[in-house]
Amino acid sequence: MGILTVYDTISQGETNFHEKSVSSGLTLLVVDLNWGDSTDSLRLKVYTPSGALLGTYYDSVDGTTDGRIYLYIVSLTV
Repeated sequence: MGILTVYDTISQGETNFHEKSVSSGLTLLVVDLNWGDSTDSLRLKVYTPSGALLGTYYDSVDGTTDGRIYLYIVSLTV
């Protein structure tokens, strides 16, 4: 399977929703939200197909406010 990518633009204060289907056998999902501007805060919510919220992720969670949220979501069940 190739790399699945979603590109879009957003302005300060807006909310943007994206849906991306992945195969049932997928065990790793990489999410890279890159605003490119460290002066604005980011927040990312990721939902499972059943609607469960995996978490709200913030730009500063890695100790650096750099306009980017980079996640590895790993399935513990196959």
